[in-house]
Amino acid sequence: MNRLNLSLLLSVWIVFPAWSQAPAIPDDWVAVKAAGKTFEFKAPPDLKNVPVRGKDSLVGKYESPSMLLTCDYGWYSDPLPNEKQPGYSSKMVKINGKKAKIVTFDGVAAVHFPKVKDKIRLTVYVILKKKEAKATALQLFRTIRFK
Repeated sequence: MNRLNLSLLLSVWIVFPAWSQAPAIPDDWVAVKAAGKTFEFKAPPDLKNVPVRGKDSLVGKYESPSMLLTCDYGWYSDPLPNEKQPGYSSKMVKINGKKAKIVTFDGVAAVHFPKVKDKIRLTVYVILKKKEAKATALQLFRTIRFK
């Protein structure tokens, strides 16, 4: 391997270490079709659907002992401007070929897709009931796939 390729590989690893080294999705996770089947994600089997109705978007709500997940698919999805929250961190990534902003702060992990198609956006917001749920939420975000 020449020096240029090695340098490029090393710089990608340094810039995106957590995202590129994420653990494999557990075999027991199940596929969840969300927001009127407009997208899906994989989740632990204990994450259960909670009926909810939206006004101007397709919405979903799911709960487990460790997290409460909500999703909002539509024009007015929250772009996550939470910079003043304690422990705030954000990064831009690509998930399923689309730009996404992953945000974490105390007790929350979330992802926002500013353009799913046309003016449609998606925000998935997870309230962490347990600290270890943060890693689960970040893994879940990686599995989002659009229809």
